[in-house]
Amino acid sequence: MLISAGVVALGISTYSNEYSILPTIHLVAGLLGLTGAIIGWVLGNQNAMLFWFSGVLSLMLVAIGYQYLDDPTMEIAGTALMGAGFLGLVFTTALYALFSRLNDNRSEELPDQRSVKLLELIYSQTMLSDTARRVLYRERELALLRRTIEEDIEKGDFNAALVLCQDMEQLFGYAEEADEARERVLEIRNAKQAAQIDEKISGVHRMLERGSWRKAELAATRLHRLYPDSPKLQELEQNIKIAMEDRKRMLHSHFVSSIASGDTERSMGILRELDRYLSPEEAEAIRASAQEVINGHRELLSNRFREAVSAHEWGEAIRAGEHIMMEYPMDTMAAEVGEMMDRLHERQQASESASE
Repeated sequence: MLISAGVVALGISTYSNEYSILPTIHLVAGLLGLTGAIIGWVLGNQNAMLFWFSGVLSLMLVAIGYQYLDDPTMEIAGTALMGAGFLGLVFTTALYALFSRLNDNRSEELPDQRSVKLLELIYSQTMLSDTARRVLYRERELALLRRTIEEDIEKGDFNAALVLCQDMEQLFGYAEEADEARERVLEIRNAKQAAQIDEKISGVHRMLERGSWRKAELAATRLHRLYPDSPKLQELEQNIKIAMEDRKRMLHSHFVSSIASGDTERSMGILRELDRYLSPEEAEAIRASAQEVINGHRELLSNRFREAVSAHEWGEAIRAGEHIMMEYPMDTMAAEVGEMMDRLHERQQASESASE
C-alpha cells in the first residue's frame, strides 16, 4: 500500500515534466495498486493483494518501457523495462495459479463445516444417557408409540398393542391414556374374537347337520382350547352332547325296529353307526341283539356268495366275496373266499369270452 502511495506521489510530482504521459502512467498504476490493496485488506486476503500489486507493477513497467521506445536514446531502457514487465506478468500469473491450486487442495483436505457440526451433534447425542434421550425426545417417542399402537390394532396384533400400552404407562407415566388405549384394544379384540367364534360355531353346526359328530366334537374341543373363557363354547359343547344323545336314541329305535322287521342288512348298517355313540355300558346292554345281527349278516353274505357260485354268476360271486373279505377280514370264511377269487376271475373272463 505504501509503494502504491509512493507511485501516486511520483506521478503527481512529475506531472509537469517533459514526458507528460509518464505521470499519468504513475497515477493510474498507483491508484490501481491502492485499490487492490484496500480490497485485499477488506477481504482479509493478503495473497490476492500481493498478486494484484505485482500485476499492476508489471503492467506499469510495460507501459513505461513502451513510452521510452519513442526516444532513440531511451530505446534500450524501454526494451529492458518492457521485458521486465512481461516477465513479471508471466511470473505473477504462474505464481497465482500455483497458489490457487495449493489452496484448492488445502480446502479439499479440510473438513466441511456442516459435516463437522453434524458429527459434533451425533457425538453429543451418543454421549447422552437413555434417560436424557427419553426426556429430550419424549413427545416424538410418544407420538410414535401412539401411531404404532394404532397400526398393531389395524393388523390385528392385539398382544403387541397391549405391550405398548404397558410401556406408555411404565416408561412415560401416562397411566390414564394407557388405560384408555388398553380398554380400546381389548374391546376391538373381543369384538373380533366374538365374530370369529360365531363363524366357527356355525361351522360346527353344519358338521352336526351333516352327521359328522366326531369332527364336530373335535372342532368344539379345539375352540374351547383357543377361547377357554367364551360362554358360547360351553353352550356349543352342551348342544353337541344333546345332539349326539338325540342321534343315539334315534339310531337305537331304528335298530330295534329293523330287527323286528327282519331286515338284517339294514340292521347291520344302523349298528355300525350306533356303535360310535354307545358307552361300554350301553354296548353291553345290546350285546346279545347285536351279535345276532352280526351272525345273521355274516350268514346272509355267505349264502349270497354260495348261491352266485352255484348259479355260475361269477361277477355277482366276486362282488359278494369282496364284501365278505371287507366286512369280516379275520373270519375263516374270508380266507376261504380269498383262495377262490383267482378262479372266479378266470371263470368270469372265460364266460365273457364265450359270450362274445
